[in-house]
Amino acid sequence: ILSHAEALEMARNYPWAETLSSMDGMDPKSIHYSPSLEFINQSDKRAFTLTATLEGGKPEFSLWYVRMVPPSGLSKLFGGSEKKKISDSWGYDLESALKYLESFLNEDYSSVEGIYKN
Repeated sequence: ILSHAEALEMARNYPWAETLSSMDGMDPKSIHYSPSLEFINQSDKRAFTLTATLEGGKPEFSLWYVRMVPPSGLSKLFGGSEKKKISDSWGYDLESALKYLESFLNEDYSSVEGIYKN
């Protein structure tokens, strides 16, 4: 379990550029992932993930958000259960990604969810 400060420090200091650069010369068939860090709120099981790709020689981030949503429509009428919803948004620099990670860590979920409504 990490404190908010430790989680932010981990994301800020992760060797994103170095990891992506080392992957740049590899056979694409041997690459099965992009470097990512996922943070899970242990109390409500929401998760926030930063994933990096190399765009124009610099890391560019996609932000993935996982939360449970209540049933809707017919599913709600027939006693459906909550479902896991995963949303992603692309095209962030590190500082912007860290801003949203900080919102997630502070449980400011309305700020986080705002990027997925655009």
